[in-house]
Amino acid sequence: MKRQITLSLFAAILFVGGMFYSCSKEIAKEDDEMNLKAAKIKVMATIAAPTQADCQTACLGTESASFSKSYTLDYTAGPQGSATVTVTQYATEIVYSITSSTGSDLRKITIDGVDKYSSNTPAKEPFKITVPLGSNWVGCQSKAAVIEVRRNGDGTGGGSYLKFETSYNMISLCTTTSINVDNELPVCIGTPASVTGTVTAGSNDINGGTLQIQELIGTNWTTVASVNVAPGTNTVTYSYNTTVATQTFHAYFDGVNSNGKQSESLGATVTTKVCTPPTSSCTESFSYVTTDNKKTVVFTYVSAIALENASVKFTCPHITGWSSSATLVPNNVNNPTNLTWTGNIEACIPISWTITFTPDCDQNKGNSQNTPSFANVWTDFEVDGVSIKNENTPNIVYNCQ
Repeated sequence: MKRQITLSLFAAILFVGGMFYSCSKEIAKEDDEMNLKAAKIKVMATIAAPTQADCQTACLGTESASFSKSYTLDYTAGPQGSATVTVTQYATEIVYSITSSTGSDLRKITIDGVDKYSSNTPAKEPFKITVPLGSNWVGCQSKAAVIEVRRNGDGTGGGSYLKFETSYNMISLCTTTSINVDNELPVCIGTPASVTGTVTAGSNDINGGTLQIQELIGTNWTTVASVNVAPGTNTVTYSYNTTVATQTFHAYFDGVNSNGKQSESLGATVTTKVCTPPTSSCTESFSYVTTDNKKTVVFTYVSAIALENASVKFTCPHITGWSSSATLVPNNVNNPTNLTWTGNIEACIPISWTITFTPDCDQNKGNSQNTPSFANVWTDFEVDGVSIKNENTPNIVYNCQ
């Protein structure tokens, strides 16, 4: 009985040991398969996750002087290794920088079918290719380039040749938009005021987009002036006549279809004030000259300030009629003792009226043949109800014959 138990125990040990050996063999087999798959994946690797800044949000200049994006390709045959192409954008150029992981072994480098290096002596690394941007590129535009590198001759074998198909989304230039009130504040009500908007990108030219001046009306910004931005054209001015109301403006750069990123200025408020008339550079004056025996008279007046709808009255006690190129309105058609002209008078600019009177000689008849009659054809000149007559402009008396 004891011998049977021993044999049974030995058989059980053999069974468990066989099971353990079988499981270990399966695990080892799985590990070998996983290692083989990993090796295959490494050999078949193409591009190692190229990344770059978001062209919708980033900008070139203030945030960074450059932005880069890298591509790495593995050789699929000995001596293995890899090469890397780094695409770097600056404000005026793109630079392609090529390096090898196995040391300086690149003997031929081509971009878009054009050889940039070809020699039995490996290129000094990093090998750089510079491509000027010009002035017509726009933000988020894709710049593509095909770069081929070879370690030996012109072959295309897996251990000698790599082909990089690169693309880069252009990052717009950072812009600064400002606005300036061209007048000294506050501005006199009723006088011209102007504001000027400017957009810049440091020392770089902005090409494309629109620069706008917008006025805050209620809660909305409304465009009142704009200009298409180009090298040498980066300002816009808006002019208007001020009113009592305060007005607020800002400048806004819309960078759509341009190489500049959108930006806007702070608000600029134009305040106003009531101003007294400025001191005149001349003095008020009135004069006249007469011809034709004092029947035709040229009256001349100079106002020290500008007058709107001024009322000018000629007092003519002894006339029965008149003629003039000016529009004169009589107080009485049959007995025109007053003639009135209405209009605007500029400051310091002489204005004249030529009037030919028909004297009324029946008003002051002489008592005898030796005392001729006379007529006072003009006695006063008033502007807006104020007499301007002076010692040099006495009554104009016509001697009736």
